[in-house]
Amino acid sequence: MIRLLMTLCLCTLLSLGVQASESIVQKIKQLTRSGQLVDAYRLAERHAGESDAVALQYGQLAMLLGRERQAERLFEGLKSSPQLSDLQKQNMDLFITRFKLSLQKKLKKANQLREQGRCDQASVLYRGLLQYESIREYIKEGVDTCSEFDKANQDDLFVNWGGAVEYRLGYDSNIKLENEELLDGQSTLEDFYHVLSGYVRTQSFAVSETPYRWQPIYSFYNKYHNEENAAVYDQINHQLEVRFSGLTIMDWKLRAPVSYRWSALSGDPYAWYGKIGMIADKRLPEYRHRISAGWEIRRYLESRNEGRDGDLYDIEYSIERDIKQLELGADVGYNLLSGLSEQHEAYGKWTWALSLEQKQKVWLQTWRLRMALYARLSGYQSEFAESDPSLVAIQALKEGDHRADSRMDVQVGAKFYYKKWRARVQYAHQTRDSNVTLYDYDRSKVELGLQYRF
Repeated sequence: MIRLLMTLCLCTLLSLGVQASESIVQKIKQLTRSGQLVDAYRLAERHAGESDAVALQYGQLAMLLGRERQAERLFEGLKSSPQLSDLQKQNMDLFITRFKLSLQKKLKKANQLREQGRCDQASVLYRGLLQYESIREYIKEGVDTCSEFDKANQDDLFVNWGGAVEYRLGYDSNIKLENEELLDGQSTLEDFYHVLSGYVRTQSFAVSETPYRWQPIYSFYNKYHNEENAAVYDQINHQLEVRFSGLTIMDWKLRAPVSYRWSALSGDPYAWYGKIGMIADKRLPEYRHRISAGWEIRRYLESRNEGRDGDLYDIEYSIERDIKQLELGADVGYNLLSGLSEQHEAYGKWTWALSLEQKQKVWLQTWRLRMALYARLSGYQSEFAESDPSLVAIQALKEGDHRADSRMDVQVGAKFYYKKWRARVQYAHQTRDSNVTLYDYDRSKVELGLQYRF
């Protein structure tokens, strides 16, 4: 009698367990059909240990969300499951085959769009495919090509290892504006210059089984002038940056770059900069929004500049809209430089800008041409924390204890693309009007550049 009761209780418990598992499976399927994949995944994750039917749904959702290794481990264990029928196991294999085939079809479609010059549409497909490790290595060429035409999502596109080296030859009519910290109020200085720059990035690494990723990037920038009296403006910069990404809140994609930069002027160590930033992007059908904030530590390496060591805090909001070949933009921000022992160097600064870019792309079978006209009207007003009458800049103040600038930038240029090579020619003119005479200027630059990507 006791054995019979125990058997009946056990059967009842098993029946209730099966019914509960079936209920969970149905809820998971409903969430999946409604497009709520993340919610369905989380529900399956909580109950995957209760039955293999739930674990099967868990594996399928893991694969759909780009967690292929996790899905493969789950599927491998389910192949010998006594709880799954032969039909369920066949359907599991069929799901894997169809899923991989769908990735191949999307990749083929993206490549076709890229070859037709429709990079805006191709980039949407590439971004969706980049989360799948099994196919990521096959889309590097397309990503590198179309990233130039998808500025709002460049960081999402660059997930594989790669790099570039570029040489530029240019002419600058007002070299002293290269570094406002060295302005002396004297006549302008013009000269030809050479730039050698580049970067190397590793692949993007996942944080365990989470959607979060991090990616190290090293970059360098060396600039040299022809004339000896312009050598004081020669620059050497080395930067190491780690980008953290993968977090999305209410359709805002968040990224956190952390960087260290070492700088030299005229061949002598000048300063190092450490920065922590946060960037939030939201892309809508017609608009792109960005909010960024950062904290930069500045430390100068020459004893005469030690009093200028300080911290720079900044926050900015920008919005862009594309209308056919026209890109409109606007941004506003605030910068605060503080913590300096030489308080006359400290400031708080409001910035604003309006920009317009007209783009035209020509796509041929073997090479591509991109021409652009860019105009930007910007300005800022800063308050000096403390005036020092010995400073050239303060002596030049026309009125008050603040500096107010307005600036106009106009650029026209063309880029030529052939396989991994990029050549460009550009002319730029800048005009700035300031109530501090020292910062009034006109400047023209012409550049020729050649870049190789790998």
